[in-house]
Amino acid sequence: MMKDRLCNALPHRDTPFFRALHISVAVLVLLQIINSDFTESEALGDVNLVGFMTWFHVISGFTLIALGIVMLIWMLTQRGFHYYFAWLTLDFRGMAADLKTLIALRLPDAHAGGVAASIQGLGVLALLGHAGLAVAIILPGAVVHFFCGASAGVCGNATGGLKGCVVGSFVHGIAV
Repeated sequence: MMKDRLCNALPHRDTPFFRALHISVAVLVLLQIINSDFTESEALGDVNLVGFMTWFHVISGFTLIALGIVMLIWMLTQRGFHYYFAWLTLDFRGMAADLKTLIALRLPDAHAGGVAASIQGLGVLALLGHAGLAVAIILPGAVVHFFCGASAGVCGNATGGLKGCVVGSFVHGIAV
């Protein structure tokens, strides 16, 4: 009963496998963040709490890599490349529709080429890129700031024309 209420409360109606995959990735990412303060590379051979937390961190990291690959394959086979990365083909229609919806103070639905689909695609790439490179990746932050600057430009254009567009984007860039 509780499970049915929880599943019905989720906004999307995707397969249970996809829901479980999202929840598993979210929980593992949170656990990685939480236990990262309790890890030490020298403690891998120790039989104590720090050694256990370090091994848990390593194993959950490898599990995240596997789940990220499974998620990417599932996403691309179910919906295709263009659904998540329409902006790479310079198709901004979904983004424009979502920005108009956001300006009207409503949340947009998930659709091909929209904000939600692009964020999901970039999130999975960032998850796999971070695991593969073992360094911090700035791409997700840069993309978010790009869309925030674009939103500021759209709002400025709606209220002040070209001058408002330029000033709105400039002010956003300075503020960030």
